[in-house]
Amino acid sequence: MTAFVDYLPLLGLTILVELGIAMILCRTRRGTVARDLILLNLVSHPLATWCVSEGLLTWTTAEILVVALEAAGYAAVTRLPWRRALLLACACNAVTAALSYILPG
Repeated sequence: MTAFVDYLPLLGLTILVELGIAMILCRTRRGTVARDLILLNLVSHPLATWCVSEGLLTWTTAEILVVALEAAGYAAVTRLPWRRALLLACACNAVTAALSYILPG
């Protein structure tokens, strides 16, 4: 249970940082983008974290798969054009991936 409790701040920080980036990049439909970003992160982040911690995926592979999953989600669910969806997924995950090297945890 403590591992889960220790994990929650990392998930929360990831969502907050990515929301900030999304609000800068998306000038319209911000409410929809924010909702879908949170939902996509609630799926992708715990799954990627678990796969890496269990040794099922390398960190790099997990990040690539997260970008692909989130871009597909933004395109399919949020109905962003593919180019915009991929840009959003890449930008958000590039920043949070870089933060994972800087912040403890």
